[in-house]
Amino acid sequence: MFDDVLVIYRTFESVDITGRFDEEVVLSLPASVEFLCHNGAGYDQIDVHACSKRGIKVSNTPNVVNDSTADTAMFLILGALRRLNVPMTTLRDGDWRGHRQPPLGHDPEGKTLGILGMGGIGRNLSKKAEAFGMRIIYHNRCRLGKDRAGTAEYVTFEDLLEQSDVVSVNLPLNVSYLFFLRNGLFLPQIDTPGRTCLSLGRLSGTTESQYRAAIFHL
Repeated sequence: MFDDVLVIYRTFESVDITGRFDEEVVLSLPASVEFLCHNGAGYDQIDVHACSKRGIKVSNTPNVVNDSTADTAMFLILGALRRLNVPMTTLRDGDWRGHRQPPLGHDPEGKTLGILGMGGIGRNLSKKAEAFGMRIIYHNRCRLGKDRAGTAEYVTFEDLLEQSDVVSVNLPLNVSYLFFLRNGLFLPQIDTPGRTCLSLGRLSGTTESQYRAAIFHL
């Protein structure tokens, strides 16, 4: 039935049906398959090396969600700085009248945003945060040209953690990121009062407690 299939189209939800596209799955595909089209930016569910050995070309959609993901990041940054969850929770619980006011939030203006991973999402977030008066610094595998970095300043990884009021981790889910995370390469300086850290990447099998431990050295 599938002997003459040329192209396979999949989404993130496909993993619930087929499992991961690992070497075992790739080797079981019909010899006619030449293309594997993944509808998503991250392709960690696919063993690209196994596909390459079979001569199967893999495509993804790397830029489609840059803007919406950066929007979400900015929403989370503002929510964390302004402590929006506290008044929202007390309001919903009916526990706000006659009680002590929650701690005051912080203005984004004048704060330093450190972007770890200055890809499409990181650059998009940089532009949005700049509109709120934030200073932008970044660390990346390579220093970007002025036309791509804009007003963002390139710094070392250590300087980024030391100088940032807000740290945004925008790294792809791959072996390097998991090593970076699981070996606690976030320095202890990040665990300071008032500092905000958010991750825009998927964590796969890494649990929330492992992530917190890697960031805060708990």
